[in-house]
Amino acid sequence: MSIMKSIKILIIFSFFILIQACDKEVFTGIVESTKVENGKIFVTSNPSGANIYLSGHNMGQITPDTLIWLKSGVHNLKLRVGLYKDTLINVNAVDGQINSVFIDFTKNPGQLGKIVCNSLPNYAKIYLNDIDINRKTPYTITGLLPGYYEVKFSFPQYRSDSATVALHGGEASEVTVTLEDTSKWVNYTVHNSPMTNNFVYDVTVDQQDVKWFGTADGLVRFDNKKWKIYNQDNSQLKTNIINTLGVDLQNKLWIGTTNGLYLLTGNELTDLSSHIPDPNVTSFAFDMLGNVWIGTQSGLVKFDGVNWQIFRTNNSGITENFVTALSISNDGKIWIGQFSSGITVFDGSKWTRWNMSNMQLGEKIGDIIKTIAVDKDGVILVGHLPHDKLGYLGGITKFDGVKWSIVELTGIPNDKIESIDVDQNNFKWFSSRDGLAKYKAGNTLLIFNSNNAGLIYNHITSVKIDKSGDLWIATFGGGVQKLKKGNY
Repeated sequence: MSIMKSIKILIIFSFFILIQACDKEVFTGIVESTKVENGKIFVTSNPSGANIYLSGHNMGQITPDTLIWLKSGVHNLKLRVGLYKDTLINVNAVDGQINSVFIDFTKNPGQLGKIVCNSLPNYAKIYLNDIDINRKTPYTITGLLPGYYEVKFSFPQYRSDSATVALHGGEASEVTVTLEDTSKWVNYTVHNSPMTNNFVYDVTVDQQDVKWFGTADGLVRFDNKKWKIYNQDNSQLKTNIINTLGVDLQNKLWIGTTNGLYLLTGNELTDLSSHIPDPNVTSFAFDMLGNVWIGTQSGLVKFDGVNWQIFRTNNSGITENFVTALSISNDGKIWIGQFSSGITVFDGSKWTRWNMSNMQLGEKIGDIIKTIAVDKDGVILVGHLPHDKLGYLGGITKFDGVKWSIVELTGIPNDKIESIDVDQNNFKWFSSRDGLAKYKAGNTLLIFNSNNAGLIYNHITSVKIDKSGDLWIATFGGGVQKLKKGNY
């Protein structure tokens, strides 16, 4: 046999083997037809949106929906929704048919739960989702479907409070709330009121007994019932930082901010910033002639209702342009506190300067003035701030018309006075960074702080007494607190 013939035979034989090998790889014998299972179960529920489990497996479907391609026979079905207990049933599937199943979770008595209500003090009125159920604590509310409930408690002379309760099917939830005693103190913060910020720079009360709060996040109005907020989003204010507030003889509210001067007349807010030498307004004073005096970082401004007049070191006897405090004495003189040069007094024509060089105090109280007030007897009270580098100790001084003297208060830091306010009974209120002091007749003091009173924050910036005799306290970090009449 020739070599070429042998090669041809070998190739044909190899090709035959290859065909035989491929046949064995893909051929698996005769395939019999498989019967397709096509039973269906249509599942609905109340409430809808229940997750559907089949034989313990989450099908990724929620009611209402249809389970398909089911084998004929009995299937274990579980529905799970919200806080309800799971519901398990057996459902029969029939090939070529749709079986409908409806589960009403709400009709199962086993789903009903209860809420155990307790309060301190006891006998508080109970509201469920703002509905008075005519019951008082301690009390258990029964027959409730699973879900989230707001439970509110109300008790006379206490702040109403509430809690949201998650109630699971067939179970009991307990809610216990300690109510805040408001028989003496009432707190208004971002957590329990519409206050937008807990950092309050000033508080004032207008002639209609409306309370106004200047905060780090806008101006807040409160008339004992309703709240209203003025800020950059809903008014002409160019900043939300309110430095100082004042009410003039016509009951108009003057608003001093870090970026402008504004006047609120009724509901109309007017931007007056173009009339002042500096947008940072620090203080207000109102004389008996109807003039408005405005302190800024770059000068003193007088507005007589028509004309604006600016007093600076280059056109008046004022000793410094940075005005920090203003007050008007009983004889009509304007007392001007300054950032670093003491006090300037203006009587309409003459300017007088008071500082460490001529106050003859004998101590380095210092020339950094934070606040000035005048009591009913005409005594001038001044708060001085310390300065380590300048050697200033800070403190409180007073001027009786003849001489200056140092006022020593025990119980609060004299060198951290934020403001001095005088009420209608001539009591002096000293707000400090570490508490509040009431200076009574006979040189006696009442001290209020978080250790001995209901103050929740000790950094006090300002206080005012309203027409009801309640004391409103602005704090720098703790919102506003009200001390009710008869408790101070």
